[in-house]
Amino acid sequence: MICARIFHSRVFVIGVLGAFLVLMAPVSEFAQAVRKVGVLTGSVRAEKGFSAANVTIKIRNLNTEKEFSTTSDANGNYRIEDVDEGWYTLTVTTPQQDFTLSYGIYVKAADATRVNLTMRANGILEGKGGAGSARGKSFFKKPLGILTLVVLTAGIGLGITQLAKTKQTIVINDDTLNR
Repeated sequence: MICARIFHSRVFVIGVLGAFLVLMAPVSEFAQAVRKVGVLTGSVRAEKGFSAANVTIKIRNLNTEKEFSTTSDANGNYRIEDVDEGWYTLTVTTPQQDFTLSYGIYVKAADATRVNLTMRANGILEGKGGAGSARGKSFFKKPLGILTLVVLTAGIGLGITQLAKTKQTIVINDDTLNR
């Protein structure tokens, strides 16, 4: 009986829909996950004889051969956005020569993969990172976490609604007053 009243309540339905819409507010992250794209970011450092400023960082998908590239800033930092999820080779191009990373890197959808690179004098490119961000996604950004928040918000809203509807009895000097 109570369940039938609860689930047919307008307040309950509006509360659940409102909670769902509020929790879906980070639409950019949600859209990025649906499109299966991520971000590759990091820095380029150089040993003697090379400059890491304004070098070209190029990645190529090992399956589709699709390429993405960017140029590092004056400090050697770079960022490539909207990268399709998958395995990539990475090359750094300077006016003097090209440096290729000797292993593939994996860019994960809806995540920032960080790879810090060092150009060595002997033509070797070394990289650190590449396994996605060091921290995993927050529990509340995962589907189960979002569902948990929706259910808790709906439950709290329902509890408040039910408390507001209950009859309160106040006893003052042995006289009973009903509100």
